[in-house]
Amino acid sequence: MPGFADSESTSMEPTLKIVDDDIHAYTSDADELSIIAFRNNFEIIYEPSQRLSIHEIGGRFKYHCIVNGSFFEWSGEHAGWLSISGNNLMPLKRDPQLTHIAALDTTTGKMVFKSAELWEPSMSDKATMEFQTGPLVIQANVLDMPSIRKSINGLRSHRRTLLAYTKEDRMKFFITVRKPERLDKVGEYLLKLSIFERKTLSVINLDGGPSVALYFQALPEMNHNADAVLPILLALR
Repeated sequence: MPGFADSESTSMEPTLKIVDDDIHAYTSDADELSIIAFRNNFEIIYEPSQRLSIHEIGGRFKYHCIVNGSFFEWSGEHAGWLSISGNNLMPLKRDPQLTHIAALDTTTGKMVFKSAELWEPSMSDKATMEFQTGPLVIQANVLDMPSIRKSINGLRSHRRTLLAYTKEDRMKFFITVRKPERLDKVGEYLLKLSIFERKTLSVINLDGGPSVALYFQALPEMNHNADAVLPILLALR
């Protein structure tokens, strides 16, 4: 992928496609990249026996945007810690891929990625949504190469979905990369984008490969793999 793999590439910056209330959408056809930027809280849709596609869920429940969520087992159950508003749904899993707990404070809108090695169930909070995923790609503008190297697919080329936030303005981002790429190359590319200039960026990997999917109600031309049926989704009202 020239826009990622070649550090000297002049690949174009993603283009701002729409501003819908507090949701901004950026896309780069050259790099097969989509970035959805938002300040509001997202929801976790968790249904191990899901039968509806993300397109059907978006239309039926009036979501602005949906992306695939974190890793899941063959049973459809979430792989690793999952807690929504104090309801602990799945236990912590010790796995080199699942390096961190992504935690969203639904009261303040603050997002953090905490080390799964240091996490204890007693740290869970009723005001937060927490789920285990990984590896961590960027922490405060620094590539997390140890986490990427330990991951089973960090240095292999795969399609990617990522979750990100910037510290100063508490913006959050859904990012999908439809062309297979290594996580370190994706991270290097994101750090160069003007969207994140003069901000403190942190990025974590979600489930990728054939699970990568995006539904955007306002811009259906951005949709990809919207017929996918997945048990874990992240969604915006």
